[in-house]
This record gives sequence, structure tokens and C-alpha cells, in this order.
Amino acid sequence: MRHSENDLRTLLEQHAHDRTGREPTLHLDAIVRRGRRARRTRRALTTAAALTTAATATTAAVLLTPPLGPDRTVIAQQPAAPHTGTTQQPGVPRTELLPPAAPRTELPPPAASPVSTSRQPDSAQLQTSPKPPASFLVRLGSKEIPLSLIHSESFTTTGAARTVKFTPTSVYTGHKVVCADPRAWVVVQMPLKGGEKGGASGRCGDGLTGHHDRLSVPSGWLKRPQTFQVWVFPADAPIVEVADELGRCRRYTDKAVCDEQAAQAALSFPDVLDRLSTRTGTQPGNWAIGVYDRPTPAPPTTSPTKARKTASTPPTP
Repeated sequence: MRHSENDLRTLLEQHAHDRTGREPTLHLDAIVRRGRRARRTRRALTTAAALTTAATATTAAVLLTPPLGPDRTVIAQQPAAPHTGTTQQPGVPRTELLPPAAPRTELPPPAASPVSTSRQPDSAQLQTSPKPPASFLVRLGSKEIPLSLIHSESFTTTGAARTVKFTPTSVYTGHKVVCADPRAWVVVQMPLKGGEKGGASGRCGDGLTGHHDRLSVPSGWLKRPQTFQVWVFPADAPIVEVADELGRCRRYTDKAVCDEQAAQAALSFPDVLDRLSTRTGTQPGNWAIGVYDRPTPAPPTTSPTKARKTASTPPTP
């Protein structure tokens, strides 16, 4: 229980009268001052004890804190904030601060390359332009006849009929069509001996070939220039659909369906070729044709000695 200064004064006066029956010997103000000094001394001792306890706790915390080692906490220093006077709190683990990181330099975006305005090549230009070989061999039974290239033409589109004109040198004239796309469809027509047209048709493959001989060549073959007519269609041309639409598909049995093999024979009909050309139109596609024949035989020559001898010999009577 706490007592006020008045309670102390009253107690002292009563105590002094009870003991002597007369006025106290000590002056009351001196007693009050002595009490105040005692209270100040007691407060000072209490404050010193509290400080001693805090210092002991701080020392213990420092001794118990593990040393900074490989497992210490390292953080990057944030931008400096205004100083607020805050100090390190006792007992809090110390954290090591790194120097502020260098400011990141943003590189400018790479300059855009100039846009080319040149025209891109179409698919026909990107394909390899095929070339017919310099010669090919014709087999007639057991007989082999080598033919040489006498004329060639190259084209960059498909879907339209092309007429190739040449001058034959023998009755064994042949042809070979080569294509950038080996699955392209090829039709070659040429005049035959009876005046009708014949030829070959099918996928281009490594080259579609054909030739004449003594039995197939028309009359007057060597007397004037001749022509071949050629169609090349894309690989996906609707050969079967067109042949079936026109009733030209050659079915070998009544139950047979119109497939690619059956429709291939229909490519000899003019109406099938006309509708295919209309249906597919002109499309990019590189191809070439070579015309082959035997070399023109050289005219027989007479030696000068034999010619003089023949001229000087008189006729026999």
C-alpha cells in the first residue's frame, strides 16, 4: 500500500508525542527531506537493476547467435531510405547487406531488317528445270538402234496442248518427255501410217518415251517437217472423274470400277483431253520434250582417181 506525504507527517507527529509526551526534537521538514532522499535512492537502485538485466540478456543473445558462415543470410541492399534513427535490436540475428546492384542497362531493340520488295518465285521457278538426255536406245526385237537428240523444247506450265515441230531424218524417230514432277500425267500423240493418231500416255516417271519404225511411220514422213502434240497435266488432275463422266473409262468387266488404270486409256480421246484442260486450267510445272532420230546419212562420194578413170575410159563398142 502506498502512503502519501500527509500520512507520513501525521504518523511521525503521533509517534513523537507518544514516546516523550512533548514536541518532537527533530524538525518535521528535515524528516520529509530524508524520506524524499530515500525514495530517490530506491528508484535509482531499481533503474540500475533493470539496466543490468537488459545488458545481461543482450550479452547472452550475442553469445548464442551463431557466427556468420556459409549458411548466413545474404540479401541485396534495397535503395536507401531516409534514416529514422532505428538501431539494431538486441537478440535479433544479424543480416549481412550486399552493396547495391549496378543499375540494369536496357539495350535498344535490334534494328529491323529492311523488307525485301522483290517478287518471290512461283512454284514453277522453284522446281528443277528438267533436260532431255542427249540420246536414248530403241529396241526392235533383238535389234538395238541408238538415237541422238535432234530437237528439244522446254515449258513452265501444264494443262494446255503443245505442238512440237521437227524435221525427221529416219523412220525411227522417237521422243522422250521429262518432268519436274514424276507423277505428272503425260499424253503424246503423233500421226500413224493409216492417217489416224497414236502415241503414249501415263505418269511421267523418269521419262515417257515412244518411237516410230518402218511399220508405223506414215507415208511421206521424210519429205516434210512433222509434229508431235503433247499434253502435261498436274499429278492430281481428275483423270478418273472426267473419264467416268464422259463414259470413256475402259472397264474390262461389267463389275469393274473406273480406276486410274482404266481411265488412263481414255486419255487418247479428244473430248477427255479438252475437258481435262478446262478443268485443270493452266498451272505452273516444268517439263521438256526431246526428239530423237538417226543422223542424216552422208551422200556417197566418189574418189577423184576413180572419177578420172571412169571419164577417160572409152565406151565399149
